[in-house]
Amino acid sequence: MLALLLTLTPRPVAAENPLQIWLYSIYPPEVMRNKTQPFIDYLQQRTGLALYVRSSSISSTIIESCVKGLPHVIISSTKIGKKIASTCGYTTIAVTYQPLFLFVENNSNFKTIDDVQRFGGIINSDAKVAMAKELALINRDIEVINYPTLIALMKGRGKDRLEGLILAKAIIKAAPLLEQDHHPIHAFHTHGRGMVLVSPLVAAEQREKFAAVLLENSPISEKVWQQGIGAGAFLSPTSAP
Repeated sequence: MLALLLTLTPRPVAAENPLQIWLYSIYPPEVMRNKTQPFIDYLQQRTGLALYVRSSSISSTIIESCVKGLPHVIISSTKIGKKIASTCGYTTIAVTYQPLFLFVENNSNFKTIDDVQRFGGIINSDAKVAMAKELALINRDIEVINYPTLIALMKGRGKDRLEGLILAKAIIKAAPLLEQDHHPIHAFHTHGRGMVLVSPLVAAEQREKFAAVLLENSPISEKVWQQGIGAGAFLSPTSAP
């Protein structure tokens, strides 16, 4: 029985072994790696930790593997992050907030949010509740269609006759043609939220070192995450936007 318990108990990762980082991304994996590699190099230099990075828009395999404590670090949306924290006991060390905007086509006649009736977006469950309250303040009938992915939105926007897109800049940056043909006409009070979570396998010293570098929001972090990807700064988990 003791041997079985020792086999099932997660063991902290050795300092010399690389930490596996998984990034949730709407970009193709290779594109996301190229965009974030300068920051990953900086993280390795500052923390002294070897890092191995993967990215994907498919979260199901991560939910399955996190019960084993892998990957060691996960950067994801709130919906995925909350499930990982509750299912696998990961610790949230940082959050990011992304302002949401209403984008319309450049050649449209829509000037303000009051002109738009059919909205489409990629809105996580937390933001969806707040967004519904905010849109309810518009005193007329409106319709909001929520899509699971950017690809689904791009495929469905013509068929669904969308007049405006509710997106974070990080999302629309992933589709250059969409970004080129649209401009924002309204900034919502509601924010999208991302999470950085660390596995129970990671020693406390490593976790604190990793968190400290993230929360510095160095110039390279700003260049990669905020300017390059359109995400917000890394903040402590208790911070509000």
